[in-house]
Amino acid sequence: MNHRLELAVNDAVDEVQAVNHFKVFMDKLHNLYSQSNKNSRELMEAAQEVGSQVLKIGRVLNTRWVASSFRSVKAVWRSYEALNRHFENAAGDQTRNGKERQTYRGLARRMQSKEFLCDLGLMYDALSELSNLSQQLQAHSITLLRAEQLLKRTIRVLASFKDSPGEKLEEAIKAQALGQFGSVSL
Repeated sequence: MNHRLELAVNDAVDEVQAVNHFKVFMDKLHNLYSQSNKNSRELMEAAQEVGSQVLKIGRVLNTRWVASSFRSVKAVWRSYEALNRHFENAAGDQTRNGKERQTYRGLARRMQSKEFLCDLGLMYDALSELSNLSQQLQAHSITLLRAEQLLKRTIRVLASFKDSPGEKLEEAIKAQALGQFGSVSL
């Protein structure tokens, strides 16, 4: 049953262009830190500067389980200030070449955009619900009746996001109105 949920999520991602843009950006983040010890070290230093912790950023919305995508989005949410600080530091680092500095400026601009923060909040809320459903569907004691109840509940919750935002999207909307998310100016 859970495998079908994962296939449905992948089909939905393929159909929604905005989600594809989000996925591409998240993949850039994953590649940036998984392929470079220097970048990982600099991110840890930036986290210390802003007084936050960094969680591992994995791939999002690929063939892995929804719970894995949720952990990655959660990591970016929690590491938001540290990521932004690292991008700004790297953009001003004169030991890097011009192309690298420009790449980091672009990443910082994307992180500081109100739209990205709202996308991140929405993805956090949606993937949280889907991750919870996925984990419950993996239980050995799951019955068809219970699976149907869980699916209907999740559909109701996701549909309710159209009228009232989830917790993290609500937080992002408030930050958008203030023009500030933590120490990051939007």
